[in-house]
Amino acid sequence: MTKLQLLIFGILTSFCANTFFAQTSISYISNTSDVYAFDPSKRVRVNYKEEKIDYTIWKNLLQKNTLPNGKVKYDGFRDDLPELNTFIKQLSNAKITNSWTKSDKIAFWINAYNAHTIKLILNHYPISSIKEISGPWKIKFVTINNTLMSLSEIEHKILRKFREPRIHFAINCASSSCPRLIQIPYTSKNLEKLLDRQTKEFINDG
Repeated sequence: MTKLQLLIFGILTSFCANTFFAQTSISYISNTSDVYAFDPSKRVRVNYKEEKIDYTIWKNLLQKNTLPNGKVKYDGFRDDLPELNTFIKQLSNAKITNSWTKSDKIAFWINAYNAHTIKLILNHYPISSIKEISGPWKIKFVTINNTLMSLSEIEHKILRKFREPRIHFAINCASSSCPRLIQIPYTSKNLEKLLDRQTKEFINDG
C-alpha cells in the first residue's frame, strides 16, 4: 500500500472512528483473537535514556498498566499518577531543537498525545466513555515548551505536518474503535517498525 493510499485510508478511518465514540468504552479491546504485544526492541535494542527525552517512566507505566490486546487499566494508571505526572512534566519541559531528527519529533509527539489522553481520562475518572467529557479533543490542557494546546492541535497542527499518514494508527483516543495503546514507547529507533506494525494490525482488524 502506497503512502498516498495510507493517507486516504487514515483520513477515512479517522472520520469513521469518530462516529463510534459515543458508543464505545474507554477500555480498548480488539474484536480479533490474534492481537498480541509486539516489541521491536527485541530486534532493535532501545535505551530509552539515550533518546532526546528519557522514556523510561513511560515504558514502565505502559508495561504495568496496558495489556497486550490494548486494554488499559485506568485504575492502575490512577494509582501511578505521581509517576505519570513526572513523565508529563518531562514532556512539558522538553526543548525541541534543530538537533532533533524527524523521527525524534514524531516519536515525541505520539508519546505526548498518548500520555495526555490517559491524563485526560484520569482528570475525569471514573467515566465509562471519553464522550462523557465535553469536547475532549479541544480542551487546552497540554503544556509543552510553554505552549498550551489541545490533543486536536497535537494531531492536526503538529503531527499532520510531518506528512506521515501512519501516525493515525499510533495515536490513541481512548476508544475501542481506535488503534490500541501498545506496551512500549515510540522512539526514533523503533518508530518505523512500530508504525508499520500498527498500520498493518489496524487495517486487518475486523
